[in-house]
Amino acid sequence: MEIKRHGFTDQATDNDSLNASSFCSGIATFIETCDTPMTIAIQGGWGSGKSTALQLIQKELRNYNISNPDNQIAYSTFNTWQYSTLKADDSLPVYLLANMLHCISKAVGDEGSERARHAIDSLRTALSRAAGISAEVTLGSDTLAEFLTKLIAPPTGDGSETLPAETLKNNVSELIDDCVNPTDKKGRPNKRHISRVILFIDDLDRLRPETAFELLEAMKNFLDCEHCVFVLAVDRDVVYQGIESKYGNGISPFKKRQFFDKIIQLPFNLPTEQYNVPHYVETLLSQKLPKSESDRYSERYANLFATILGSNNPRTIKRVLNVWDLYQLIYPQYVLDGDDRLFLFATLLLKYRDEAKGPDEKDRNTYNDLSAHAREGTDPLKDYLNEELDKKDRVIDTLINVFGMRAADGTYNEELLDKFTDFLSSISAIFSPEAAPLSNQEPESGGVLNKLREHLKREGLVEVHASSKERYDFKRPGTSLVPCSLRDKSSGVYVVFKFDVNRATSSVLDDFRQKSKKIARGCYLRCREGQGWATLIGITRDFNDDSVIAAERYIDKFVSWAESDNPSV
Repeated sequence: MEIKRHGFTDQATDNDSLNASSFCSGIATFIETCDTPMTIAIQGGWGSGKSTALQLIQKELRNYNISNPDNQIAYSTFNTWQYSTLKADDSLPVYLLANMLHCISKAVGDEGSERARHAIDSLRTALSRAAGISAEVTLGSDTLAEFLTKLIAPPTGDGSETLPAETLKNNVSELIDDCVNPTDKKGRPNKRHISRVILFIDDLDRLRPETAFELLEAMKNFLDCEHCVFVLAVDRDVVYQGIESKYGNGISPFKKRQFFDKIIQLPFNLPTEQYNVPHYVETLLSQKLPKSESDRYSERYANLFATILGSNNPRTIKRVLNVWDLYQLIYPQYVLDGDDRLFLFATLLLKYRDEAKGPDEKDRNTYNDLSAHAREGTDPLKDYLNEELDKKDRVIDTLINVFGMRAADGTYNEELLDKFTDFLSSISAIFSPEAAPLSNQEPESGGVLNKLREHLKREGLVEVHASSKERYDFKRPGTSLVPCSLRDKSSGVYVVFKFDVNRATSSVLDDFRQKSKKIARGCYLRCREGQGWATLIGITRDFNDDSVIAAERYIDKFVSWAESDNPSV
């Protein structure tokens, strides 16, 4: 049996579900044809999709190489963070050069220039020796250049040596030129060659800012050669912080910009506002939900995300969906159908937004306001929603429209509003266990509600919590299913049963689906149902002991039905 997988990883992918291929294809074409040397910065904030953009660009380059077998583009990815976590900050330029050599060697293969293969072997030897004393290597300094130069091209003593940094750069440049214009042993041109070398450098903004900037300086000083293109995934602010770390906080914004412009010839800001978030959310949801539910709700999820958080950040979307996925596993009794899942997602977004507010924004907490009024009941919640709509509150307006809770004429879908009230009042006890109902009045000890509560306890059910003034949930010890809830409303007490969704069509409900059925004074069987739930018993305020006895009999019947493996009773 296939195990259902939960959660979404943060791995970059070349599967484009954000509609990013259009601009990534343009960048790839630029890389294939631009003058060199060239350094391109793919800029964006945390989690905006920079690594995925690099993979999509590389996908385009793979297609280019397939179409041009004798004029290949050599490319590779250097993940700076992986080396940084190994405490190799001081050797990053060495590893960067090693990554470039591996990239060139792989592209040249056995058919490459003799000179190129010899140069690669020499550089590899030098780098292996460099890695052995990496603690002596200083980022972006003449120490690194001098050290590598002496290993690669020892001084001749005749006074003709160039500066160490220039020597290293010249050796790398000659190697790349030999690969671009290869010859055989007799000096004749080889048909197969590489046209240019592309090095993708990822996760620069995960390094210490000063480390990131010094690596960029080393790259510019030693590796910025003809036929080379560097593509960086970076947050510009991190580079600016690195410049400040090296040159002091007194450096002017203009000077920081000059440093940045000297290194980066093409800055490109990811156009996250053009991301196709509905399609992205639909792609993610399709991995977790039945297709019919995904098709029905995906756009609603995207609308909630865009309105409540106002962000198209892919990483944030995945993080919220991961919490959403987890809560369904922990509290399945509260998330029974597509509406409940949508309620849960909206609630998580509200909490995420409210918790992320700064000190000056803490005066308003939409989630707390909603849950507090929901704990008071449906009518107080409705009054609150109307008040916020009168204030033109965009978030509340989106919630109501996305949920389909209110018609154009202003009338509410009372069944859906009841359901949302139930959900909020229940989930508030999980999100905020210390939250108490606004009114702490207990039901009258002799009332029908308490009589039914005592009956359910005598039958072995446990009252989970009084999540609101008007709702009481009951379950069997050791199980997560809540088969029965009592609702205390102004019109009477109602008994709600929850069960497997496939039982909603059982013949048990057929007798009173169309109309209420009186079973005792003030006690009716009535059916208001949704996916996986039904209100089956209602007792008005005009009741007597016979009403309670009749209600208890049918409660036992329906609890047995909800818990049984057999959907008919």
